[in-house]
Amino acid sequence: MSADSGVDIKPAELEKRFLDLCERNPNGISDDDIKSEFSGVPAQDRVAAANSLLAQGRIKILKQGAKLFYTYVQQEEAAKFRGLTVEDLLVYQVIEQGGENGAWSREIRLKSNLQQNQLTKSLKVLESRRLVKSVKSITNRKVYILFNLEPSREITGGAWYSDQGFDLEFTEVMQKQCLSLIQNKVTSAFLMLLKALMFVVTGCRWA
Repeated sequence: MSADSGVDIKPAELEKRFLDLCERNPNGISDDDIKSEFSGVPAQDRVAAANSLLAQGRIKILKQGAKLFYTYVQQEEAAKFRGLTVEDLLVYQVIEQGGENGAWSREIRLKSNLQQNQLTKSLKVLESRRLVKSVKSITNRKVYILFNLEPSREITGGAWYSDQGFDLEFTEVMQKQCLSLIQNKVTSAFLMLLKALMFVVTGCRWA
């Protein structure tokens, strides 16, 4: 029963109004906003509408401090989030916020307030959906990033590491090239000095 109309709101209509409210507020809506907008609607109906939209991928959850916010998802993007649970979406949000540096499991668990078994389950779901992937950092720590991102040099170690291990062969090649370059420069400088001395002594230029 809505406060303004005094009539029952059907689930489909409640979902539509819920989604419209999210779309009008790009920064997200809180539970307080939802209670204010649908003050006459029973709490279980509001929760059911939110869960249905989450399952459809039409909204997602953002956690800011201790508060949860529901944000609108464009219809073309909704498919990749369809069927994910609230816990899955919370884990995805933490990893998304990490950008190319990603987030490791302990960080995700602390920020999402999930138990380890639920976190493990959500990570498996997100990896199977190709929404996130795990990479091994240079410190041997497993880090999760969005599937379409490449990890930062701080994670992979850049060109000095191969498959997250120190690339000794590449380093040796670079070392030899640097040494050769230095030797060539020293030889060139020595020849220039020798030519200059020959000219001073003999007055002849050395070709």
